Amino acid sequence: MSWQIVLCLSAALVAATNLAQNTLEDDLQALPGNEPLIPPAEITGIINEQMGAINLIGNSEENEIIGETTTEEPEDTTTTQEPTTTKQGTTEKTKSITEDPSNVSQKLTITDNKVSPESGPEVGSNGGDEGNIEGDGDENNEVGGGGGDQEEGGSGDHNVGGGGDQEAGDGGDQEVGGSGNQEAGGGGDPDVGGGEGGGSNQEEDCGGGCTEEIGGAHPDAVGEAGGGGGAGDNNDPEAISAQSHQNIEDEVICEGVHAEDVTIETTTGQVQGNCWKDKPDIISYIDIPYGSFNMFEDPVPPKKLDSIHEQKVHEKRCPQMEGNTYVGHKECLTLSIFKPLEATDASVLFHIHEGYFSMGSGNPAIYGPEHLVLKGVILILPNYRLGPLGFLCLHNTTARGNAALKDLTLALNWVHDNIKKFGGNPAKIAVSGDGTAGALAGYLALSPISKNYVSKVIAESGSVLSHWAIDRTPMVIAASLARAIGEFESWTDVEIDTVIRAGRDLTFRPCIERNMSDVKNFMLATPWEMIENQEFATAFIIGSAQYAGVHDFINDNTITIQGFLQDIGRLIPNDLKFQNINERNSVAEQIKNQYFNESVTIGDVQKLATYFTDFAYLSPSIRTARSLVNSGATVFFYEFSFVGGLNRELLALEKPQQEAIKGAIKRDLVGYLFMSEDHDESNVPAKDQRMVDQLTDLWISFLKHGQPSVNMRSFVQTTEKNIMQWNKFENTTDSNEEWLSIGDPIALRKGLHVERLRLWTEVYDKHFIEHSLASGFTPSVYTVLVLQVVFLLSFFRNASHFIH
Repeated sequence: MSWQIVLCLSAALVAATNLAQNTLEDDLQALPGNEPLIPPAEITGIINEQMGAINLIGNSEENEIIGETTTEEPEDTTTTQEPTTTKQGTTEKTKSITEDPSNVSQKLTITDNKVSPESGPEVGSNGGDEGNIEGDGDENNEVGGGGGDQEEGGSGDHNVGGGGDQEAGDGGDQEVGGSGNQEAGGGGDPDVGGGEGGGSNQEEDCGGGCTEEIGGAHPDAVGEAGGGGGAGDNNDPEAISAQSHQNIEDEVICEGVHAEDVTIETTTGQVQGNCWKDKPDIISYIDIPYGSFNMFEDPVPPKKLDSIHEQKVHEKRCPQMEGNTYVGHKECLTLSIFKPLEATDASVLFHIHEGYFSMGSGNPAIYGPEHLVLKGVILILPNYRLGPLGFLCLHNTTARGNAALKDLTLALNWVHDNIKKFGGNPAKIAVSGDGTAGALAGYLALSPISKNYVSKVIAESGSVLSHWAIDRTPMVIAASLARAIGEFESWTDVEIDTVIRAGRDLTFRPCIERNMSDVKNFMLATPWEMIENQEFATAFIIGSAQYAGVHDFINDNTITIQGFLQDIGRLIPNDLKFQNINERNSVAEQIKNQYFNESVTIGDVQKLATYFTDFAYLSPSIRTARSLVNSGATVFFYEFSFVGGLNRELLALEKPQQEAIKGAIKRDLVGYLFMSEDHDESNVPAKDQRMVDQLTDLWISFLKHGQPSVNMRSFVQTTEKNIMQWNKFENTTDSNEEWLSIGDPIALRKGLHVERLRLWTEVYDKHFIEHSLASGFTPSVYTVLVLQVVFLLSFFRNASHFIH
């Protein structure tokens, strides 16, 4: 009778699940299912390993925003939603999102061309009569004249006299007396008293004298009765531009470089560059706002800056957990640009930071620009939302899904519209990323709303066909998040820091969205279908580190070799489907025989590393490359095996583990493309420097010409050029597929680990599930029962959370 009871229970569960699902479908909320094979060990095991690099970003003492101004509403080119961003000044620091925004204070920055007390009068002192709205100034007080209805400094009534809306009658938002801001039409330096005589954008009421109708400033009027100044128009771009130009025209930011030479008018306002590390050959623009967001919703363009954006240090990162500490803040949708001083029609590399979809930022302390920018490339480092903020998928208007990918799309749109002004070519924007960011880079080349911005892709140890690159049951992870948060009425009532803390142990990833006609959907089909159903003009570099899978197990204290081999859930990727349990067990036995056919202990790091690399990184990358070639794309494939002093991740492991692996691991390649903050240029071994030169030559020739090549002169004893071209990956037989071994030395080869990878080719040819995800998940009968039970428990415990 036991089988009859099980059958009846199963039928009841199916009926209950269908009823619950149909109810939730009306609210566009729920998809039944679970993901028992997720999260992968790579997420839970590696966070501590990454802390060393992440800690370079900053510390919690910086969690404050200084400066808040109102800005002009820009034209919305992406969506019709209203932005909700906090407005920023030119001096920025991060602020915890739980702080009261009413406590925002302002900080004054005095420019190099200020009026000193010796050469001019005191600033912000007692100006004019309170009832004198004409702003004539006090004869004994040379600066900030004009009366008005403020306490001192005569700031007037915003339309007449000294100008400004602060107590000290300054020139706008600052705390010192003087010439007036945009509202007062005043010329001169808004940071210091008096400026150059006020000025006006009208012919009359020119306090201190004016030589032109718009914002004029008399050259002889510095520091002398500077009050007055008629009613300026704060919407007059010429007046604003003239004043801004006057502030920076004489400022020297480093040897031979003036501020006005590196100040650029973008679609969202003016940005001023700085010399990167005080060197004039690289100009940096740090943390430029490109968007804003409201919780899980799609991003919108930012409000236009009303002052020049200038920042020297990267401080912005999106909300995330750093160990047990919540860091970051809401105003994080920024990007940093690094360009050669003289750039014309330069290729652009848009590099996405790694972080397992949950941590990190576009931090130049980790992704230093020197190696690439000094060879003529413009580097972009964007931020994007992380964890549940970036990847919660409820299939409704609260959380449509893929917010992080839409952030990156908006950033690409900003770069496309503005990069020409920085000396870049908008038709030569390449997107790159390592690990999970490699999958994000690939998605940007597939989506209909982002692919037109992308000319090339570099996916390093991560691809869109990796089993971890997509969430097949996003409502299950949403239910887990709801349980972790506790009691709440609606998702929109929850604070951001609460969401991030609650989601710290959960794995959020891209999902297949539900089609909504009122928005631009990022992904409506599986990655496999997106590749199969379009033709590509895009060129790709795809590859993997030799032992990319090390982090997937090496820090997981729950792994024992006996338990691992008995846990079929860890042996078999979750993007395979089987007709029955026997079929599944048969595949598991094939895997065991290939990788663990002898007595194995946990000390056999290399065997475990090979297994995790093959199924999670190398095999998916090969399958992605083959699919792209079939759809017309040009693909170049590589394996990175070089071991040297810049293998950051390998060297972070314990010494016995380093010696056992004997090869490069995931993210080691990054150390040869980007200079880290602790990089000692004077102490780089010759072998490592050769790899830096060779690897950057390969990447840059690909960015510029679409054909990667390298001068092999450094590897042979000759002064003559020896150019080696990297041959395309052609989908012929597996033993004839050409690839580049990036080791010591670099060499072209055919047939990448043919015998090892053939097993995965056969398994995926027969059992691959991803191409059928959009039409329905088809797990085994036992998996169905587990999914139904988990969903019902989640539903009855959290029903209200899915309705609101």
